[in-house]
Amino acid sequence: MIKVILLIIVSFSSSLCYGQKLYGFVFCKTIDKDLEDAAEINYLKVHHLFNSIAKSLNYKYEDRSLRDLSFNAQNVNNMLSKDKFDKDDIVLFYISTHGKNSKWTNESIFPRVDVPNTLLPSHRMFATLANKNPKICIGIIEACNGYDIKDDAVIKQEIFLEKVDEEAFDNIDQMENTMNINIR
Repeated sequence: MIKVILLIIVSFSSSLCYGQKLYGFVFCKTIDKDLEDAAEINYLKVHHLFNSIAKSLNYKYEDRSLRDLSFNAQNVNNMLSKDKFDKDDIVLFYISTHGKNSKWTNESIFPRVDVPNTLLPSHRMFATLANKNPKICIGIIEACNGYDIKDDAVIKQEIFLEKVDEEAFDNIDQMENTMNINIR
């Protein structure tokens, strides 16, 4: 994996500037029992990988990692927004957590990622970094991107209710049949 990332960086960079920084944003939900040890192992491997890439490029490594209890929405937002990058800096973004999407929201093909107590759009997290114009910005999202049937039903219901005048329905049974949702 290190060779692939190095190849990508070198191919996009005609001249590497020594003394610049490589920012490693590594966010992992390591306290989730459903993920077992996978998130912790990913965190350690990716953190080491990013550090190794920085050393091989002779860049200073700037660690921007969050895991365990520090991995929360406020800290993620603060971490993503605090740095300003120089034109020759490299940014590597990695997140490992649960993810999901909805076919009823056309916001992005990328998943909303589970940061404890909230879902954040991963494409916006990456865009926050990329819009600061580093020389290279690479994002890796390790999360599911499937549809959750229950969540889709709720989202479909919310969208439907926004578009339809509720007074047009005589009762909740008629509304359920119109939305093709079975509530048990």
